[in-house]
Amino acid sequence: MCGRFDQHHPTSFYAERLGMPTDRQYGDLAARYNVAPSEAPLVARWSEYGGGPELVTLYWGLIPHWSRDPGKGPKPINARAESVNTKPMFRDSFRRRRCLVPADGFFEWRKEGTIKQPYYFRFRNGEPMFFAGLWDRWSGEGPPRDTFTIIVTEPNELAARYHDRMPAVLKMEWHRRWLNPDTPNLAELHQILLEPYPASEMEVVRVSRAVNDPKNKGRETIQPE
Repeated sequence: MCGRFDQHHPTSFYAERLGMPTDRQYGDLAARYNVAPSEAPLVARWSEYGGGPELVTLYWGLIPHWSRDPGKGPKPINARAESVNTKPMFRDSFRRRRCLVPADGFFEWRKEGTIKQPYYFRFRNGEPMFFAGLWDRWSGEGPPRDTFTIIVTEPNELAARYHDRMPAVLKMEWHRRWLNPDTPNLAELHQILLEPYPASEMEVVRVSRAVNDPKNKGRETIQPE
């Protein structure tokens, strides 16, 4: 499961890593070190108005386009990699509405004695991760609502010490193919989701339990304990 992550760099930082124009002005969101479900962080998707990626804010918790009532039913924050291409909740989005979620790291919890201790996973080189995700647009009464979910896969050797799942982190060479709705080989895209990111490029830090409260958005949530 991936239930918390952080985005604390300027929007232009993630845009550059996605190969987006560097001379464009990007509206920066406030740094958020503790993004929680139902919030609207930055998400990259293929632009509906041009041939390339765009960065937008989407609500975390997928509402499928066919839902009769967005206020009822599940709003999954995660989708299992093994079934995104077949499960009715996700298969349409897997075919045409794939996204990437930039993150400077993500959190997992491990029970230690009587408490659940949070840990923060990040890249050793300080670069951001890009989680594979799916998005959808619900259009009913009122304004359209765009939402997303993060795909989770088997853990690598590092993450397996803390949880039985981890976000599907995509390597840079897969970013455009994943986002492009016209990418023809869906079987190949599905296969890369099943391969956990190499543990050798990641590190984990024991952090403050301040992250347990989603109202805490400051840097204290990723401070080593």
